Amino acid sequence: MSNPSEWAVHRVFAFVRFYVAMSPQAAEELWQTLHQFEQRPSFGSGPTRWYRFAGQTDLVEIGEDRSGEWHADGKLPEGVDPNSVVEIPKIEPVPTVLDNLMFVLRQIPADAPNREQTAEMIQMITELGAPETAARLAKNLQSRLTETRRGGGADSFSGAGVGADAESGDA
Repeated sequence: MSNPSEWAVHRVFAFVRFYVAMSPQAAEELWQTLHQFEQRPSFGSGPTRWYRFAGQTDLVEIGEDRSGEWHADGKLPEGVDPNSVVEIPKIEPVPTVLDNLMFVLRQIPADAPNREQTAEMIQMITELGAPETAARLAKNLQSRLTETRRGGGADSFSGAGVGADAESGDA
């Protein structure tokens, strides 16, 4: 990607694919949870750190190598001090995934070579909030993934498939 505009378009397509593949509600919940996790007050102490979201009983264990594990049972292993668990506070909701995508697209200069594609993407994201649009895009994405797995070629999963071709059903 030779210019910032191309990179912005690439980022938006990656987020849209994620959003559609996860389902809008699941993607938005994950987006909000990730932002809440980023607000943790400290990183704990020791090689393994334990976190709990405010008002919940389950735990998140983050290892020294930054790998993580979710503990739905909320039980600490023997020898872990319950006072070492860092509580992640509730926060006000952050702008949605779609709001962030629109922000990225609006940063593309009006004279950028791919501005027409950007305008199409803004329209597609505007419509993405409608359940029927998200369902159609999810179906098209699944078709593209199946085609790619069957050897549809490297071009089968290009970024344009989510936006520009979505209306034709070829996404």
